[in-house]
Amino acid sequence: MFGDKKVSVWSTVGASYRFVLLRPGALMRVGWLPILLLFLVDLAAGGALPGFASLVEEPVRARLAELIFTFSAQTVIAVVLLVAWHRVVMLDQGETAAMVGLSVGRREVRYLGFWVLLSAVFAAVLVLTYLVVLAGGFAVLVVAKLGFVIAGAVELPPLGRAGQFTLLSVVGFLCGMMVAVYVSVRLSLVLPAIATDQGRPLKEAWRLSRNNGWRLAAASILVLLPPELVSLAATAAAHSAAGTPMLYPAAALHATCFVILIVSTGTVLSLLSLAV
Repeated sequence: MFGDKKVSVWSTVGASYRFVLLRPGALMRVGWLPILLLFLVDLAAGGALPGFASLVEEPVRARLAELIFTFSAQTVIAVVLLVAWHRVVMLDQGETAAMVGLSVGRREVRYLGFWVLLSAVFAAVLVLTYLVVLAGGFAVLVVAKLGFVIAGAVELPPLGRAGQFTLLSVVGFLCGMMVAVYVSVRLSLVLPAIATDQGRPLKEAWRLSRNNGWRLAAASILVLLPPELVSLAATAAAHSAAGTPMLYPAAALHATCFVILIVSTGTVLSLLSLAV
């Protein structure tokens, strides 16, 4: 039955890292072009390419254009790479996997559509949970204050309105992130299926991940957190090096880290999809 099989968190984490480390040939075959394209995107955003110098010379007016350009380019590259790497993992059978390459077509467009949908679900769940926690927290504070007044008890020193709002905001954001990750990871099992041309609607992905939601979330976080942190540091380095000769090595580092992050994402989602 759906959800009866328990996913091993640590086995999945170990298998994800092993899969990437033990397949340098496959990684280079599908990763060299995304690394090159991401390198050029960073150079363009840093004003190192002809026609893009205004992004550095006029940072205030060009910031929005830079963000849109960078985000759009990285999204397209990530989708193409994810689809290819899902196929490498899901079709890991010698010649079949060796024939997998980058492509842009209906499969990638469909994948992008579901990725946008899952991103919207993540944002909606995050905001909704945050608002629920915030409203509930204020309600509890109001009731507690009324209780002190009615009972005639001495009220504890107040945290202050600003402090209360900050505390509830932090708690609400953390709760929202937990719930959003839980929901999005369960639904994301549809992505490897799309990459391999299998029919798996969101409802089926939710059923398949039943009783494994938190295991899937934990495995995903443990696999993706290290490359995510490294990628963020590389992004900061590339931004700080804009307009300087250091942009070239910083851009190369960022492009490589970004591809490793995307490959890690594709690996863990594919292995989780196979495990449930």
